[in-house]
Amino acid sequence: MKCLNCDCEKFESKNIRFNPEVKGEEVEVVVAAFVCTQCQTPLMDGEQMNVLRRSAADKYRKHHDLLTSEEIIRYRTLLGMSQTTFANYLKVGEASIKRWETYYVQDVAQDNNIRLKCDPAYADVNALEVHWKSQPS
Repeated sequence: MKCLNCDCEKFESKNIRFNPEVKGEEVEVVVAAFVCTQCQTPLMDGEQMNVLRRSAADKYRKHHDLLTSEEIIRYRTLLGMSQTTFANYLKVGEASIKRWETYYVQDVAQDNNIRLKCDPAYADVNALEVHWKSQPS
């Protein structure tokens, strides 16, 4: 591996602050990256880039009260479903599940769908809200 800035070949791993943009919003995350020992330029391999993408997406999700990738995986695992079965259960494409479990942010409607189909307490509250709204005032 060679530094893109100074051609040095010595790197050390450090936690670096990055400010990537997710859906038009800048988020701040700290992730591991290789740093040139000579000029301090950060360089990331494919695995580190995936960690950066997922961390940034999850930071955005938390800020917007959306399920994180880990929470989506946890729901699927609790239900004992493969990604294919979970996709069928949610009535979405399998590719959507794969994306949401990595670094693509689900929209609010799909987040609500996941919660309704996977979280009994959330579904109960939703049912009560529907009941209350359907009652004459």
